[in-house]
Amino acid sequence: MPVIQVPVVVGEGSAKILLVSKIPFFPSAFAIQDIEKQVIIEDSMIISQQAVISGLVQKSITFKTLDKTRSFGRAHCVYGRLRHCTVEIPFHLVVAVSRALPGDTCHIDKTFIEGTQDDLLDPQNDGTFTTLLEKAIIRLDISLTRTKNLFVNTRPQYSVRDILQKLIKETNRDDHAKSKRCEPIKPVVID
Repeated sequence: MPVIQVPVVVGEGSAKILLVSKIPFFPSAFAIQDIEKQVIIEDSMIISQQAVISGLVQKSITFKTLDKTRSFGRAHCVYGRLRHCTVEIPFHLVVAVSRALPGDTCHIDKTFIEGTQDDLLDPQNDGTFTTLLEKAIIRLDISLTRTKNLFVNTRPQYSVRDILQKLIKETNRDDHAKSKRCEPIKPVVID
């Protein structure tokens, strides 16, 4: 009998981690325009009924600098450039999954950042700051699969003879209903 290999889900789990990172700005930042975050999984393995996952959070920060200021009457203008900073912050976490065995495959079903808090640190006299303290809660949902062998029955359920006889009976019944003068079709057996 032929065998096919099928992945079967053997366990699921989730975990959270708090990442705290200090990000320096050079030059000093006047204002943060945007912060994009992406969770990247680099590696996973099963150890003692636990999934060990390594990854990083990649942050792309767009910020404004302060080159000079000018006042025009009651208006105050700040001139500067738009800059960016890309930071990769590594993390490692463990997800307990009962029935996990070495050799199981870890699938990351969902990764998301549940919440963040940004604090501006090291203020300068000109109104800029040099450091961003960011706290982020990362959550991962995983599932583990194990390959199972399934035996496949390739024998046909009906023989060719059975199928032909069934077709002939249905044809005879339909023809008999249309005209009572028709003779039934004689079965032809093909082996």
